[in-house]
Amino acid sequence: MNLIIDVGNSFVKLAVFKDGKILNKFKLKSSDVLKTLRHIRKEYKDINDVIISSVGRLRKSDIAYVQKYYNVLFLTSETKVPFKNLYRTPKTLGIDRIALVSASVEQFPNKNVLIIDAGTCITFDFKTHENKYLGG
Repeated sequence: MNLIIDVGNSFVKLAVFKDGKILNKFKLKSSDVLKTLRHIRKEYKDINDVIISSVGRLRKSDIAYVQKYYNVLFLTSETKVPFKNLYRTPKTLGIDRIALVSASVEQFPNKNVLIIDAGTCITFDFKTHENKYLGG
């Protein structure tokens, strides 16, 4: 069982996964993260691994809590991903966009995919059927 934490500019989203399926998801303000993490830990005892994708900020206490109980991977421009990043300046590609392109490879293998993310900022990203990211 896994937990995904997506820290955006406006909200923090958490999703509990088992065997590639979402069991539960949460959308909350950053001030409610620790309370929600405690609830998730009590409710889903089989979670071992957590990945954190962050364009916003988590409090140090939130990060410390997650690291105390789980194996944690912070998604960065250095994280191994299932696509070839051909973005002109790969280190400046937003972590949220890296996560979305990675998900598109999993959900739509061997297909061209246009990803439109209408969050705080609207972004467009394109992944080829050869799993090459061309930017947006």
